[in-house]
Amino acid sequence: MSEGKKKKTKKNILIFIALLLTAAAVISGKILNNSQIAKLQASVYTLEPGKIEKTISANGVVSGADSAEISSVLSLEVVAVNVKEGDKVQKGDILASLDNKALKSDYDMALKDVQIAKKQLEEQKSSARLASDERLLDFDEAKRQNDIAKELFQEGSISKDELVQSDLVLEKANFALNAAKDALNKASDTGAAALGLQIKQEILASKKDNLDKANIKSPIKGTVTRVNTKVGRIPSAQDQMKALFVVENLDNLLINISISEYDISNIKLGQTVRITSDVLGLGNSLEGKVSRIAPTGESVAGSATKEMRIPVEIKITSPDNKMLAGVNAKADILIAKKENVLTLPLEAILVENEASFVLLGNDNIIKKIPVSTGIEGLTSVEVISDQLKAGDKVILNPSEEMTEGREFTVAE
Repeated sequence: MSEGKKKKTKKNILIFIALLLTAAAVISGKILNNSQIAKLQASVYTLEPGKIEKTISANGVVSGADSAEISSVLSLEVVAVNVKEGDKVQKGDILASLDNKALKSDYDMALKDVQIAKKQLEEQKSSARLASDERLLDFDEAKRQNDIAKELFQEGSISKDELVQSDLVLEKANFALNAAKDALNKASDTGAAALGLQIKQEILASKKDNLDKANIKSPIKGTVTRVNTKVGRIPSAQDQMKALFVVENLDNLLINISISEYDISNIKLGQTVRITSDVLGLGNSLEGKVSRIAPTGESVAGSATKEMRIPVEIKITSPDNKMLAGVNAKADILIAKKENVLTLPLEAILVENEASFVLLGNDNIIKKIPVSTGIEGLTSVEVISDQLKAGDKVILNPSEEMTEGREFTVAE
């Protein structure tokens, strides 16, 4: 190959290498530019006026507003169960009956003792009253005769001995009258005979109470929600751990929850409560009100902290109430609410030197805007700034590279 051809070939190779280097530089530049652009991509949120709510949430168990766990202290066989779960009962209705034969016999004997004691007391009172009346007549006659004797003695018609004899008759009549009065008092309602009657009446009342307990009654109006007994069973001390019957007023349902001592200052009587539960179905809820706040707190069992919990009662107020007693429910207590305010997701708020700010992204140019925050909800917060308005674009989850003045593209 000639020298000229060699030089020409070498020149072509150099030109080709130069073109390759140029192409590589262009490609590298595009990759770098694309990388920078990717780093400055951001998601944005459009500000719009809306509603924000702050709530405190707690879980609890639904129960009747009034409930009773009914057991028996008598170890007697159940001979009748008159209700089943779901039955509605009135106060005083008999839910079950126990074998009362022995109790009835004891009551009948005590009743007979009282009747006999009453009759004896009346006979004693009648006899004592009659004797007292007779002694009073005797005394009155002796007094009349004594007054005559005194006049006759003054006239000299009778002797001193005869007057003394009249005085003795009057004294004896007076003594007999006082004795009769004492006997009448002893036979009265405050005497020994009456005290004996009272003791027998107390025994009778005790026997009647036991007899009444053989009929297990509902102490409240409501619905029978549990029946834990059957005919032939004998209630025992073990049954005190599990009631024979549970009756609840299901017309008015409650949720009992507990609130941390750090949050209880935000809870007030009458606050609105949103209630959700699996039994209501997804997206469904009921309304309630805070109806009671306990005056004292309770320690949390098994907790390593000293945090106290305060019992709070929620009354379900929705008229179309499909809630069931005994199920779990969640109560969201509304403690603050605002309408027609600007809100942002919590991830849009940045804090620097204890001051809050957001990154405004109008026209794809980053601008730092100081803000104040108001009501904070579960996922959003009220923002207050005279530099923000409806329609503004605010960057979500901003990164460190997103500094003021930088351009960015909105992530798809």
